[in-house]
Amino acid sequence: MSISDIPANAADAGVLAQANVPRDQEELRLSRDSCSVFPEKTSVVPNQFMDPSHFPIVMGIDGGLCCLSCSTSAQPTLMLEDKKIMDLYQNSWEAERFTFTCSASSSTLRFELVAFPGWYLSTSPRNDQPLWVTYHLGEAEITNFYFKKV
Repeated sequence: MSISDIPANAADAGVLAQANVPRDQEELRLSRDSCSVFPEKTSVVPNQFMDPSHFPIVMGIDGGLCCLSCSTSAQPTLMLEDKKIMDLYQNSWEAERFTFTCSASSSTLRFELVAFPGWYLSTSPRNDQPLWVTYHLGEAEITNFYFKKV
């Protein structure tokens, strides 16, 4: 994988671990049963202000109108914010808390928060559980995701 594999526009580019995002709850939920829940399309752009060798990306839903971010408090909290992905693509000072570095492990990807090094996007192995962040890799939580280009 290279940074050129990440599309530089806000077109729907993939499905992140079949994440379904209920807007009223503002949390990402994961369904391992793709037949019962339609996967949420995820828009992805590189963070062009960071070293491309670390594969920095910003992820959004709703055609790039809402983006995944982490809080600015001492403890990281995963959030969805009404922020246009292309505004973040063009604005370096605001993009850090929306940026994840992407590392490949066989056919899966792991997403680390740039604002909180050592913290990763994760979910439960049980169906219909939210995404959150963890610093416990390889334990009970799932930290490796499939990202299917569509």
